Amino acid sequence: TSKRLTLSIIKRIKPTGKLFYVWDAAVPGFGIRVTPKGAKTFILRVRVGGRAGRQTEKSIGQVSDGLTADQLDLMRSKALNDRVAMRGENHANIEDMTFKQAVEAYLEHLRAQYKIPDFESDNVHKWPSHPRAVAYSLRRCVNHPPRKNEPAYNYWKTHGKPYHAGLGHLRLMEVSDRQISNIVNRIAEKSLSSARHVRTNLHTMFEYHHTRSRGQVFNVVKAVPAVVEERRIGILTGQEMIEFDFQMRAIMERGGKRAIQAAACRVMMWTGTRVEELLLLKWEDDGDFRTNYVDMLRGVLVFRKHKTGKGKLSDVEVVLGDHAQDALSKIYENDYRKRNYPSDMVFYSSWSKTGHICPKTLNLFFKREIKNIYREFSWPEYKQTLTLYNLRHSFISYLLNERGADVYDVAQQVKHSDIRTTIGYHSRNVKALEPLRKAIGKQID
Repeated sequence: TSKRLTLSIIKRIKPTGKLFYVWDAAVPGFGIRVTPKGAKTFILRVRVGGRAGRQTEKSIGQVSDGLTADQLDLMRSKALNDRVAMRGENHANIEDMTFKQAVEAYLEHLRAQYKIPDFESDNVHKWPSHPRAVAYSLRRCVNHPPRKNEPAYNYWKTHGKPYHAGLGHLRLMEVSDRQISNIVNRIAEKSLSSARHVRTNLHTMFEYHHTRSRGQVFNVVKAVPAVVEERRIGILTGQEMIEFDFQMRAIMERGGKRAIQAAACRVMMWTGTRVEELLLLKWEDDGDFRTNYVDMLRGVLVFRKHKTGKGKLSDVEVVLGDHAQDALSKIYENDYRKRNYPSDMVFYSSWSKTGHICPKTLNLFFKREIKNIYREFSWPEYKQTLTLYNLRHSFISYLLNERGADVYDVAQQVKHSDIRTTIGYHSRNVKALEPLRKAIGKQID
């Protein structure tokens, strides 16, 4: 087997009466040899002389019962150094290597590791996904214009600037952690995830050259703080839902096609209905067992033959609140609908082949309006990236965490076939615990 060796994995290794090996996925050829009697030894197996050469196996040390994580890392580092020495690699020019040459040398190592043909060595966009992403991220730190097949080429062609003030002209052994940190922080201003990937790939590249140079190159990336991406939950708070509803009502009052799109967003936000099901709604039951329709008298949305768990199909009714009923009643009385509706579709569209608003069109409308609301109400910046489906998540979180609704009622309202899906939205905050506190503190007569 081949997996990254940890202390827990080593402790679970038991003798089987036969000689076997447990290999480490982090260092090629490094592993543990287990004898039939249970003796464990760290070993290194290296093929010397290329593919036609012979394999050499070397014992590094015994696996003791009190093995620590530091000792395991020391064994892994020793295996890396011994591997370089046994393969007889020549690294006399490491002191003169520039940062740009180091990046290209590491990419050449990746190309050989992933068996990329020589004729595609310059066509990075044709590489497999992982080495391609590594090449793009490392070359962001080199002071040279992007190539034609790289994503930033059009930006560079327009503005005439390289990625960043890079390190390509510096010698590899002169690069400091402060310079790496400046590069990572500059990238983090645009994208935290990109900065995290750049730091990780730089760390791996320096480890590679540290091994090849037998310790001459120090891994300066270890001193660079890790990039921690803030967890941003794609939901609206109760106050933000009210502000969004206010904006949608203002659009509905102006009438026209956009009023129907605004009504669809309001109904989705205050019922938690999926967008695909919402847009198929009709005003009345036409007798077809597949028809989802609106029952304004009873104040519910009826979804026919819906999957309710364990493969069962049954009718599901979704309760309409005051906001959702107000949106549906206004769209029913809309003059544009009366003039242009040839069918009984609730969210009819005359320019759509399906007869109703296209989900993609509704999502574009939502993204455009969410940016306007962000500027008007000073929402957090990451709220601009919300999508239409986040309205459903916001409704579930609002009921559970701000209104203290019962989790089973919410699961039925949003048509979750598994109650565990609904529980995942629950957070034990002060408002959510208020009904429980009242129930515990209530006196029994």
